[in-house]
Amino acid sequence: MACGLPAVKGALQFYLDTILNGDHDGLRLSRLVTFEMHRLYALDQKIMNGTLFYIFERIRRRLRSDVPTFMFVDEFREALSHPIAAKAFKDYLFEGRALNMAVWLVIQELSETLASPLAGAVLEQRATTICLPNVQARFAGRSNYEALGCSEMDCLSIADATPKRDYYAMNADGKRMISLELGPVMLALLQSGDADRAALDLLIQRYGRPRAAVEWLRRKGLSKQAQRLEFLAFGDELAAQEAAQYA
Repeated sequence: MACGLPAVKGALQFYLDTILNGDHDGLRLSRLVTFEMHRLYALDQKIMNGTLFYIFERIRRRLRSDVPTFMFVDEFREALSHPIAAKAFKDYLFEGRALNMAVWLVIQELSETLASPLAGAVLEQRATTICLPNVQARFAGRSNYEALGCSEMDCLSIADATPKRDYYAMNADGKRMISLELGPVMLALLQSGDADRAALDLLIQRYGRPRAAVEWLRRKGLSKQAQRLEFLAFGDELAAQEAAQYA
């Protein structure tokens, strides 16, 4: 680290022997980039914020007004918790909006976010708010939803919504409850746990991806749907195999 300014050298000294002390920039960005943030959030807050500054700056350099960019930030409560970092992120959102960037913030604990330095950026910059069902919107957590601009009826709608099906969306055009109303096939394909994941991996290894979906539906007791999918995906192949039996 070569620096003639003692104050700057002292500030940078903290970051020696950390993930920010590289001799070259090894980050490669493409059209789709994913960062695992769990370990980053477990680091010292200064290291975490410094790393986020770096990532956001690299993304900012790629922004173009003629190319839409979507950025999804999960567990946002843990990020940019310092007031200076929160202000910098607010400025980043302003600039990003002008350059055709949309940011989706996923917040698990609304009360802690609203009590943090991020509250201003979250409340002022959001264009659309989507609330998952939460019975506490009727009780102790109601004030948090009111801070988002929810009325009494909004809070009751969120409290009475069905988990894993309903989503309450709010933006400048209005408010409405969105229900996905997924059928048994989509639920069988989208709902899974660790055991299901392992079983599905075995099916993919044995049959390949297209046929694994057919076998998965059969395992879930959806034999008619499996037969229909098999006909749609492999109808010609099945017909050829049947014809070969009588050749």
